[in-house]
Amino acid sequence: MSHSIDTSRRTFLRGSAAGALTLALELSHLKLAFAGGTLPPGAKQYKHYQDVYRKKWTWDRVEVGTHTCLNCASGGCSWNLYVREGIVWREEQGAPYTQTNTSVPDYNPRGCQKGASASALYRSPSRLRYPLKRVGARGENRWKRISWDEALNEVSKALVDTLSTRGGAGAYVENGNNSDFGPSWIAMVRFFRTLGIPVTENFGGVGDLMTGATLALGNPVPGASSDDWFRTDYFVNWFGNPVSTRIPDAHFMTEARYRGAKIVSITPDFNPSAIHTDLWINPRPGTDAALALAACKVIIDENLHDVPYILEQTDLPLLVRSDTQQFLREIDVVPGGRKECFGWWDEKTQQVVWSSSSADFEKEKQTLRLKADDHPALEPKGAKVKLLSGKTVEVRSAFSILRDKLAAYDLASAAKITGVNPKVIQRFAREFAQAKSAIIYAGAGMGKILHGELVQRATILLAAITGNNGRAGGGWQEMTFWELEGMLVSALYDHPSDLSIEDQAGFWGAFAAIGAEQAATPGYISGSLMMLNNGGTYATQLDPRYNDPTLPRKPEEYLKEALAKGEIHNYPGPELGSPDIIFNMFGNPFRHNRMGDRLADSTFKKAKLVVDITLRMDDTARHSDILLPSAAPYEKLGFKYSIAYPPYLHLGDKAVAPLGESMSDWEILSRLMERVSAEAKRRDVTTVKTYRGVPYDLTQASWRYSDKGRIGHTDDEKWMRMILKLSMATQGMTLEKLRANKGVMRYTGVSPMGGRMWCGTSDYKMDEPLVPYQDMVVKKKPWPTSTGRQQFYVDHPIYIEVGETLPVHKAPPMAGGNYPLVMTCGHTRWSIHTMWRDLDILLRLQRGEPVIFVNPGDAKARGLGDHDYAAVHNDVGEFVARVKLTPAMRPGQVHIYHAWLANQFVTGKSNDAVCPSPMRVTNFAGNHGHLKNEVGWFDPTQNDRDTRVDLRKYVA
Repeated sequence: MSHSIDTSRRTFLRGSAAGALTLALELSHLKLAFAGGTLPPGAKQYKHYQDVYRKKWTWDRVEVGTHTCLNCASGGCSWNLYVREGIVWREEQGAPYTQTNTSVPDYNPRGCQKGASASALYRSPSRLRYPLKRVGARGENRWKRISWDEALNEVSKALVDTLSTRGGAGAYVENGNNSDFGPSWIAMVRFFRTLGIPVTENFGGVGDLMTGATLALGNPVPGASSDDWFRTDYFVNWFGNPVSTRIPDAHFMTEARYRGAKIVSITPDFNPSAIHTDLWINPRPGTDAALALAACKVIIDENLHDVPYILEQTDLPLLVRSDTQQFLREIDVVPGGRKECFGWWDEKTQQVVWSSSSADFEKEKQTLRLKADDHPALEPKGAKVKLLSGKTVEVRSAFSILRDKLAAYDLASAAKITGVNPKVIQRFAREFAQAKSAIIYAGAGMGKILHGELVQRATILLAAITGNNGRAGGGWQEMTFWELEGMLVSALYDHPSDLSIEDQAGFWGAFAAIGAEQAATPGYISGSLMMLNNGGTYATQLDPRYNDPTLPRKPEEYLKEALAKGEIHNYPGPELGSPDIIFNMFGNPFRHNRMGDRLADSTFKKAKLVVDITLRMDDTARHSDILLPSAAPYEKLGFKYSIAYPPYLHLGDKAVAPLGESMSDWEILSRLMERVSAEAKRRDVTTVKTYRGVPYDLTQASWRYSDKGRIGHTDDEKWMRMILKLSMATQGMTLEKLRANKGVMRYTGVSPMGGRMWCGTSDYKMDEPLVPYQDMVVKKKPWPTSTGRQQFYVDHPIYIEVGETLPVHKAPPMAGGNYPLVMTCGHTRWSIHTMWRDLDILLRLQRGEPVIFVNPGDAKARGLGDHDYAAVHNDVGEFVARVKLTPAMRPGQVHIYHAWLANQFVTGKSNDAVCPSPMRVTNFAGNHGHLKNEVGWFDPTQNDRDTRVDLRKYVA
């Protein structure tokens, strides 16, 4: 073998020398030919080799843009797009961001390596350029090119067939997260709302929904602008990796050290963020709740907790009945009393006082502010209350019950559970409590384990008892959004062009109508429950062997009980299990669902037609029938969806024409809707019904969709202007001003609606970082919970039954079977979901194929070496990946970064194929105060990061 290599090397060198000599002779010939002469006609002036290089770095014009339709959770970055001969051939970070004020760093520049290679992605081999129709079996990847007329005619006829026979229940939409806050999202929501076809909502489906935050804060996505991070004294990165996944914002975290801040990272792996911290804490995977509760115990035992804050802002002083384990309510004691009205015990009067923050308290008197003569007891002793029934019951404060629960998390016990040294736990607790302000940055991985809800509640509790929630540079933060009312009304109201923000009655009346419609006949269904009920995963996800072994009943029994009681609002029933048509937009459900490959043998197998409106070829596209090519962000107008890390609206301008025959999402669906209405008229199909049973005239669908014909096929810009005109946060903005300001302008306000998921919980000042919950902490407005306080006690019957009224630690499940290794997972640095995963530029910066990180001791015990192929297996399935040895993994743990496409694995099965994603039974609860089982609010979340596996050497 060495002889062969050496021979090849010598041959190469000889060939290179010969080539160099030939080139030199040719250049010499050229020099002689043109010496003293003139250039031939049409030849370009050439004086030096540098001219060739200079010519390469020329362009026709520079446009501004961002990456609107990609689930990049950093909230947008400004890019200069260099256009030559109709192609964006490169991009550079812009620097248009103004400094909020002189006390914090500015946002310049923003961007990452994915943004810097986007132009290559949009021209890559996987990019779709023309409509395609399947000619082989689904998944076989055999296609023929068809015209737009052929594609739209076939799809429109199928839609009329289905709607005329089955109504909206005959189809459904797989919806992902790679959308914009502009015409693309409006196009999808408006199209399927008009036709009455249900759309999956996948906040819970991908595991990003923080149900623990919904319970405790009345908001699943609390957050600040990232320049607020700079103002913290103690930054705790918990379950996150912002250096890799929040690249444009991470500098605020590291720069906080200039002003003396300490950075702590609590993660299962020694990731790129951990190396930049003052303290890395590495609890055993899935034991984070025990760590947080042990810290709470230290803080309370050492009297480091903020008692005035706890009494005013949390539910911990509220009274709980010892007989039922439920809150004492006014309805229990007072004739005609209110159900959602809760009491605390007054130390001075020794009586119950009904909390003025309660959801059912008189609206005009609701407040968190305590009166001068209020003396709430944090731990009342011997308190008893006589009920309406005449029975006298003992009552205790939630805080006193919490203290009892925390007894299980002394330093020695917590160390045994977590594997963290007791002194480290104690140090962390003291430093957190003594910091002037402390942030817990909750990474999205916190929602991707079975007991993530408990971890969220425990870490929010830690922030609350130290008075940090609502404090500048402090609090439990994930991410939040700026509400753009113009986008919502454009998608969910038939005729938004009739509205004016100056006509407040008409404008907010439209929102009232939207709210009533969505409450009665919601357009969204739960993506996670759709997968459970119809995606071929029901038996696996509800298997008791893979769930919490302490449950008193089987998981399926909790689901059936919740359905029987009507507690689940958007449950997709079996009628959607055999669809005639499936649409897919903005996602890759074969990849983003755990066990997503099972769709091939469930709903996709039963469907007569699968239509994927997509940018590129991926796992789901390969299992579709017709592919409709969507324009890339540089080729269409859009706004980046408005995550609040940067308080700026980002314009994605149309810099070049769409590649090939691709179209904007609005144009595709506008033309398709026109064909649907025309086909309905041709067949005289008029009245059909939506999925929710509401009748409508199909022949008028195009007229409604186009806003009475006022928005044409190529009128994306009209939607952009309508969003700006009808959104409180963008008053004063125009497209012209945005373009003049390099596509970026700072938001001018927040919505007065202050929606449950949005950032309208504080006044917004353009010269101050955004801080959540100032309305509650400063203005004393109630929190959006049943108690009107940060709520840690949950008295729903399911929570009582499973022992989770207060946050506790529960051991990770045997998800996948009793195997010795736990497989954790992280968000890849090299892609935004699957979009960049097969881009050659970025593959060259890694090993170029799926890799699983393994502790050297675990690998040696299995006869595995670095770069070997390993079969990763459990009861559920198997996939194959390269082994990468690293001491950054603790023994008994393996780790894989997400988003690899199935076809990048040797056997065509991805890591998601082995993840049983057991259902958390508390996520079936609903109809209990603010605990409402709704999509995007409180919905089952898929999980993957405590999956049990083992490894063996793989031989093809």
